[in-house]
Amino acid sequence: MKKFLSALLAAVMITALFSACGEKTPKNKNIHTFYFKDKSKSEEAVATFFNSKSGKTENVEMTKTGEDKDTTTFSCEGDTSKYNMAYVTYDGIRSNNFAFNKCVSGWYNCDGGFMPYTEGEKISYKYKHKDVKFKFNGYDKTVHIWTPDDYDASSKKKYSTIYLLDGQSADINEPPVGHTVAETECSAAQVKSMMKMTGEKAILAAVETDGDHNSNGSFTRDDELIPNLGKMAHEEGVSKKLGNKFADFMAKTVAPYIEKHYNVYTDARHTAVEGTSLGGLGAFIIAMDHPEKFGTAGIMSPSFWTY
Repeated sequence: MKKFLSALLAAVMITALFSACGEKTPKNKNIHTFYFKDKSKSEEAVATFFNSKSGKTENVEMTKTGEDKDTTTFSCEGDTSKYNMAYVTYDGIRSNNFAFNKCVSGWYNCDGGFMPYTEGEKISYKYKHKDVKFKFNGYDKTVHIWTPDDYDASSKKKYSTIYLLDGQSADINEPPVGHTVAETECSAAQVKSMMKMTGEKAILAAVETDGDHNSNGSFTRDDELIPNLGKMAHEEGVSKKLGNKFADFMAKTVAPYIEKHYNVYTDARHTAVEGTSLGGLGAFIIAMDHPEKFGTAGIMSPSFWTY
């Protein structure tokens, strides 16, 4: 569930990287057209918009705007100044909650679960990415790097960079066979939608943080993501507390490589780091230790209980 929440809320976090988030001059700048694509081909759907802080809600009957042999598409409008979350009810089924903002086009009810998608574009959750290995603490650390299909290495307008922790969990691609959307963030699909909506560009660097596979698990995820802040509040001694060392690795090894080999901004304003659970704690420490490098942090369900 924490991974699912991360998927839905990361969309909000990443908007901080984009300077002009929104559609082209609507009558009301806060009104956003939301799409729901349904593989079960329901006859009707209702969107419930709500404010997670005030509790205010609004039900809107969605209009059927398209249909093919595989899916039915519905749409409606919502006010992003009033609501930040939503869910859809169709065939008596209530979906999970998801982020509602002007940077995500719509959500797709498909075999893999609820996926973000961009209306009007071909849907695919398989994205090519490059794998690069670095040495951390004496062992290999893999980073999965995704660039948009139209990535331009020589364009004058540079790309923002979003660093994802727990990159071993299919952060970029669709869920593996037998898994659900709750076990992946589908980050490339989210960013692809946001780029379409905003005109801004970004790349992803998903960093594996599941320890050392080459020495019988001598170093674990707990070791890599928990910092050394003194005495732990829970299970003292189970972590080698390499979190600060890992933060240095992100700022002084991974980020410089990305900045050298890709057409990206190098300032903190256009650089984000995101993680969930222990990854949320890791993202917090990385941003706190290196604010000159990471200006935005997506800290989802962080494991602050460790201290």
